[in-house]
Amino acid sequence: MDGVFSGGHRSLQRGFSVEFADYRAYTAGDDLRYVDWKVLARRDRLYVKQFETETDFQCHLVLDVSPSMTYRSDGMLFSKWGYAQLLAAAFSVIVTRQQDRVGFATLAESLRQRFAATSSFSDAIQFLEGTAPLPPVPGSSRGEEINLGPAFHTLAESLPQRGVVLVFSDCLTDPESLALGLRHLKYGGHDVGLFHIVDPAEEAFPFDDPLLLEGLEGEGEQRVDARWLGDAYRAEFREFRIRLEETCRDHRIHYGFARTDLPPEHALRSFLGRE
Repeated sequence: MDGVFSGGHRSLQRGFSVEFADYRAYTAGDDLRYVDWKVLARRDRLYVKQFETETDFQCHLVLDVSPSMTYRSDGMLFSKWGYAQLLAAAFSVIVTRQQDRVGFATLAESLRQRFAATSSFSDAIQFLEGTAPLPPVPGSSRGEEINLGPAFHTLAESLPQRGVVLVFSDCLTDPESLALGLRHLKYGGHDVGLFHIVDPAEEAFPFDDPLLLEGLEGEGEQRVDARWLGDAYRAEFREFRIRLEETCRDHRIHYGFARTDLPPEHALRSFLGRE
């Protein structure tokens, strides 16, 4: 993630700078210092040298807006969605203070919104505030699991240039489809990071009475006895997290675990390797 935090970045956008990249035909107004006179002698035409230049880059913040992100257990100040917004706002500060640009996307079963990259922090916050009401997702009333994978493929095809892509999601989707979508972003030349947003109750399962569980994405209701379900659930969650971390590590995707009962700066420091 050096891109977001260390300043200048090499871009393949054309400009006049240090390293030679290509030629193009001379046009009126071009600086004569960059005319290649040897090429003129050989081809009897004026050509100007082009160079790679140091320029700003883009950081794309991608927020999962599927209904499960609305979950907030008793005593928690933030839902998973609210916590994701806080982290995205923090990265917006980091990026725009470096005079770099930050763009946004929201997704669920499809790519729902794209916001062009901006170097204005106020524009970034305006977008985040505008996405606060979580929209209903088509399919949630039919008992279908939200599949994030296709939306990541659409996003990967639509990003205009290479940069940093940070994803904020609870990852409650088909694991293989999610992995393929993240890999598509990675293979597009982006530096990819995943913030795994988790409510503490989802990890600890602190229940010991009979429960009526209701799925947030149309799975319906189910009565369970929490006393015998707890150990199995916690083991399954640990395995799920381990598999997710391994997938990210195998594909050089940065993984960050973000629990909503911890201060956002804890998740940021951990993700940036400063602890």
